[in-house]
Amino acid sequence: MDPGFTARANLVLRYTEDGRVVTAPASTVDQFETEIDAFSDAILQGQPNLTPGEEGLRDTQIQMACYESARTGGVVPLVSG
Repeated sequence: MDPGFTARANLVLRYTEDGRVVTAPASTVDQFETEIDAFSDAILQGQPNLTPGEEGLRDTQIQMACYESARTGGVVPLVSG
């Protein structure tokens, strides 16, 4: 997958807290690299994936509900399960 995705562990996060700009080093752990490594290992070892597709589907449903709430200004219920 070269070049695929690039990790930027040296990024600096800047955010405003009480009117000030605060800087902090980004995490040295690349969550996506770790997730892809675990997925590859699961395939090679014939084991279940630690991050199932259902989790990704749920994340997407939550994101879509956020967009709908922002668009309508209303509450969008999430169906569990």
